[in-house]
Amino acid sequence: MLTRVDSFLLEKAQKFCDTFQRLTGFTKFRIEKWLIVAAFATYWMFAIETSIPAVVLAALMISFSHIFTIREIESEERAFLTRQELRHNINRSSTVRITFLVFSGSFLGFDIYLMEVDSTHGQIWFYAWIISVLARVYFSACVPRPPGKSKVREWLERELQKLNSLLPEPAPIPVPSR
Repeated sequence: MLTRVDSFLLEKAQKFCDTFQRLTGFTKFRIEKWLIVAAFATYWMFAIETSIPAVVLAALMISFSHIFTIREIESEERAFLTRQELRHNINRSSTVRITFLVFSGSFLGFDIYLMEVDSTHGQIWFYAWIISVLARVYFSACVPRPPGKSKVREWLERELQKLNSLLPEPAPIPVPSR
C-alpha cells in the first residue's frame, strides 16, 4: 500500500516538474529551493506562535540546515546545467521516501497538543511545515529534463517577431552636407 502511495506521489511530482520546466525553463531545483524557503518560513511561524523555547531552538537548528541544503541544491544544479550529471540523492530510494512518508504521517496524526501547543494557528503552521518538507523530499527525487527553451520564451519570441513584422521599416533620415 505504501509503495503505491509513494509511486503515485513521485509520479505526480515528476509530471509537475516536467510541466514546470517546459513552461518556465526552470529545473526542479528551483521548486526545491522554494519549498525549502516555505519550510523555513512555516517552521518559524510555528515557533513564534508556540513560544516554546525548545521549538525556538529547533527552529534555529533547522534554519542552519536549510542554509546548507540550499547550497547543496545550488551545487547540484550547477553540476546538472554544466555537465548534465546528477549527483546521488538519497531521496531517490523508495525506502527512504516511504520511511519519511510514515514519519510525516505519524507527525500529522500525533496531534500537536501532546507538545503543549494550545494554538490552532501553531498547529496549522506545523502541518504546513510537514507538508512542505514532504513535498521537498518528493521533488528532490525527480529527474530534471535536459535544459532547453521554455514555452513562455518561445511564445515571447514569436510574438516579438509578429510585432516587428507589423512595424514599418524606418525611413533613412537625410543628413545635410556642409
